[in-house]
Amino acid sequence: MSKYEKLILLLVALLLLGRFGGLARDIYIARTYGSPIPPHIEYYWEQISVLFGVLVNIGAGIWLYLESKAINLKAWVWSLLGFFFGLIGVILFYAIQIYSIKRNNET
Repeated sequence: MSKYEKLILLLVALLLLGRFGGLARDIYIARTYGSPIPPHIEYYWEQISVLFGVLVNIGAGIWLYLESKAINLKAWVWSLLGFFFGLIGVILFYAIQIYSIKRNNET
């Protein structure tokens, strides 16, 4: 397994963890504060989740900008993809890189 394939698996795991993290957050809040969650507590946790999502997307955009610039791709396109789609953009970037490497090795 190459380093790109390991990175793809890590990113898929992080993406799934992020998707199930909302469910885990709701279960934790419901167990801690009771079934009808107080509005101020729910608002607080939603804001933390949004902030975390924005930070992940900004990090993905910066990461893709640096990686794509290093291999002479259009860095601004990949950084926008990372900013708007987060880890999905990073997975797409590395999936395309793996595909192009394997395609070049076959020819």
